[in-house]
Amino acid sequence: MSFLNLALTKNFISILSDGQITENGRAIRTHFKKFYVSPNGFLVGITGFHKISEEILVQLHYQPHLKPLEAQEFLLSALLRYKDKRFSLTKKVAYNAVIAFFSDGQPQARTYHIEEGRLTTQDYLGSSLISFPPDDIDFDPNKLISTYLKEGQFLLPKIQLLQRNALYRVAESSQTVNKIIFQEIIKSREK
Repeated sequence: MSFLNLALTKNFISILSDGQITENGRAIRTHFKKFYVSPNGFLVGITGFHKISEEILVQLHYQPHLKPLEAQEFLLSALLRYKDKRFSLTKKVAYNAVIAFFSDGQPQARTYHIEEGRLTTQDYLGSSLISFPPDDIDFDPNKLISTYLKEGQFLLPKIQLLQRNALYRVAESSQTVNKIIFQEIIKSREK
């Protein structure tokens, strides 16, 4: 598994991922960006089975006209199309996805988790932290960032630094995460 983290605030949404793809316990790529940020004000991140991630993210890239709600419908449709994909004869793949954007000045996100062919979702509205951590760590990376958010501090450089520090800590503890950082933001268009 990989590491992907989102910090949603009233002014911006910051996304970060590592760059490692691991297959059969071996790193096969080290610079894979696990998310797409649209010029239309939304972002999509996917972790888990890298072939699915890459296909969906490329499809989004080549549809630059999509608005946030259209992208959300597209993502759900794509995830349902891949939900029964198998890694081997007996094991179905598991993966996570997230879409985030601003609606009426409020940050919102929807996460998707696919396992054993079943899809579950969770919605977030307002300031939130979302992480897709690897299975081989024994701590919650959100706790490394959340104390700052609880204090009502939403300064972009500080949050981005905390996200990077969380990634470094995860990379030191996980065989499936590296210290290559991909990080971008979208800003609220409300003034």
